[in-house]
Amino acid sequence: IESDYSDEYSDEEFTPTVKRKKNDFRIPAWATTPELLRGLESQSRVNPDRIFGKVRPIRVNEIFNRREDADTRRRPRNSSMIWEGNDALTADDELEYIRRMGFDQ
Repeated sequence: IESDYSDEYSDEEFTPTVKRKKNDFRIPAWATTPELLRGLESQSRVNPDRIFGKVRPIRVNEIFNRREDADTRRRPRNSSMIWEGNDALTADDELEYIRRMGFDQ
């Protein structure tokens, strides 16, 4: 039966919402196809550095437009922020990471 209000109101407004449990997630059928699973498995071995390049060092002063010699109010940092010199990753460290992550070389 059509009412004068059928355009103005929808059934959704009057349908009580069903509360779902926190872990009540249904995986869509397309997300479990063998083809997709094979593709994801093969991608899991690709080193993201080969796709995106190596991550460049973060230069905090550039991000916040500060000169290197500027008087700043931020507290001095210890060497844990500096990943150069003796604290830099070695080629062996990087190869070990690639090996542990299971990336193809």
